[in-house]
Amino acid sequence: MRWVFAFWLVSCSVLHAESFSWPQWRGLNRDGVVDGAAAVQWPTKWKKCWSIEVGEGHASPIVVDQVIYQFGRLDDQETLSAIDLSTGKVQWSVQNEAPYEMNKAALGHGKGPKSTPVYADGKVFTLGISGILSGVDAKNGKLLWRREFAKVNPMTSPLYGTSMSPMVTGKVVIAHVGGPDKGELSGFDVETGKTIWTASTDGPGYTSPIVMKVGQSMQLITQTQSSFVGIDPLSGKLLWKTPFTTSYDQNSVTPLSVGELIISSGYNQPLTASSITPAGPKVMWKNKAVPMFMSSPVVVGDRIYGMTMQRQKLFCVQAKSGELVWESEKRVGENAALIVVDRDILALTTEGNLMVLKSGTAEMEVIAQYKVAETPTWAHPVWTGKYLLIKDLKTLTAYEIP
Repeated sequence: MRWVFAFWLVSCSVLHAESFSWPQWRGLNRDGVVDGAAAVQWPTKWKKCWSIEVGEGHASPIVVDQVIYQFGRLDDQETLSAIDLSTGKVQWSVQNEAPYEMNKAALGHGKGPKSTPVYADGKVFTLGISGILSGVDAKNGKLLWRREFAKVNPMTSPLYGTSMSPMVTGKVVIAHVGGPDKGELSGFDVETGKTIWTASTDGPGYTSPIVMKVGQSMQLITQTQSSFVGIDPLSGKLLWKTPFTTSYDQNSVTPLSVGELIISSGYNQPLTASSITPAGPKVMWKNKAVPMFMSSPVVVGDRIYGMTMQRQKLFCVQAKSGELVWESEKRVGENAALIVVDRDILALTTEGNLMVLKSGTAEMEVIAQYKVAETPTWAHPVWTGKYLLIKDLKTLTAYEIP
């Protein structure tokens, strides 16, 4: 029960702050679902309320207490900004010198940052593209602590830059630091940044961890450079570990908890549903037709929605069996970031196209489609109930929700 209470305590501290919260990667529960969203009358055209430059990078905005926290690269410095949700006015910014040379194979993705911040108990935590972990006071931007790991590991980030988004459980902020072949999936004290525990794993992947209930306890589940692992999130004890390898170590898909199943995939790896047992994951089904790459899936009811790797198409499968329900007829984009609003699926492609899909249908049904940006949109859209936030190459834009 202590596990359940610790996780519940963090969630409640965010929920009491404001009726709407999107405090971390993929939202309140790290599953892309907008909690408590009402049904929407989709507009013919969006009304732009404000737009400001926030810097390059893939980090998604987070929102707590009517304040947006955006992590980006401005003037070649990693910059965390607090922005008023209603006006777009920057309340404060804190910068860090973070020179970075991108791997030639990923030059088109830019120098980041790619990791989405996490908010908890009045603090914001960021993980820069070169592996610098920081804790910042959410009220004024004061740097509380910073950890760099150059003296610990030969490399401080994976080959294509740090992309895993940290999370907080209880009083512990969890991040996978280090580089190829040598890293530490670790828990750090939220007040001081001091290392509390370190799990026995390999180097970091590009995916982000989740926490799910398994039996009477909670497990942190993630992909590392070459493994699929379950960790005790309070002690760091390795509970299970199974090989999970992809070409060029590109493990990038955030696992998705669907009831008692965990959904996973990866570069040229099938979409897979597993039941987590004390000994580790037991595979329940695999669908080789819809492998995923960098787009993480969402669930609505008894169906899973995502984007295939090779054909770059949207798809829907049955959660219990993995049976394919439908696949889009055409390619929709290089990548797509998915969230769920009420029971509709929003898919924002890297080309700045926003598609709204109806769930529960026998075939793909597009409710509405919009052009929301002219430059690449790698970050997830954020739905606040009043505004739709879109982060493109350099700017953050707020559209009014009718």
